[in-house]
Amino acid sequence: MCQAAGRVTAATEVHHMRGFHGIHDPLRLDRRWLAPICVPCHRRESQRDGVDARR
Repeated sequence: MCQAAGRVTAATEVHHMRGFHGIHDPLRLDRRWLAPICVPCHRRESQRDGVDARR
């Protein structure tokens, strides 16, 4: 997301592009649905997705 906006930012978190149901759900760690992301973008995406951003 930062790169698309013309910024270079270190990705320090992982965004789940597809929801998962609990810690034992295999989709939770499926690399096809994970994206490296910086903290501000992750918060924004989590709010957009309706997920509680715990930080």
